[in-house]
Amino acid sequence: MISALAAFFSILNVGTEIPVGFEKENWISVQKNTLLIKNQIIPRNRHRRGVVELQNFSKATSDGVMSMELLTEYDCKKGTFRLINHRGFSKINLEGELVYDWRGFDPRAFVGIPEATPARNVFELVCGYKRKAVY
Repeated sequence: MISALAAFFSILNVGTEIPVGFEKENWISVQKNTLLIKNQIIPRNRHRRGVVELQNFSKATSDGVMSMELLTEYDCKKGTFRLINHRGFSKINLEGELVYDWRGFDPRAFVGIPEATPARNVFELVCGYKRKAVY
């Protein structure tokens, strides 16, 4: 499982030292200008889906991050998700300096997805259906 994820992430250019450029046609808007997902064929691992997300912030975080690239895995059967990798950039749309690069650690545990959240919107888009929230 981990080797399949590693191959998938390397194909997407996630976790490299080179920032991924933002080209609007390569992204699908989930929440207007603040949450987008990469417009690519997402390999399936039975009921799990991996997706690259882009989050833009209206104000910089305390460490100067204005946008984040997140690699997230959704479990469509259980209605849960987990963060695999994430990187923070100093400007919106993954531009500017790379502020931090969280990678190389074991993925976090799967957690429930609350209703009416951005993660719930991504889950429904990636998995293709609505499912009752798991807490």
